[in-house]
Amino acid sequence: VAALPGAGREWNRATVTAVLRHHTVISEGRLRFEVSRHLGWPAQPLAYAVGERVWRAGRRSAQAQARAEGGELDLRAFHNRGI
Repeated sequence: VAALPGAGREWNRATVTAVLRHHTVISEGRLRFEVSRHLGWPAQPLAYAVGERVWRAGRRSAQAQARAEGGELDLRAFHNRGI
């Protein structure tokens, strides 16, 4: 990390910004937004990832139940019920 322009030894705003600039192709505005979001709300990406796993597991379970009953899961109805 220290070899990257603007990067220090700590994971602070400057380091994260430098790493993202080096490893991504997102716009400067989006880069600043993502750095601020992750530094200001650090649990949000983790909560999103956990929520996605729970949602997918529920959908797989509903699909298995529908198949066991001889049908197919109506994905639109499933997602509409979840909102």
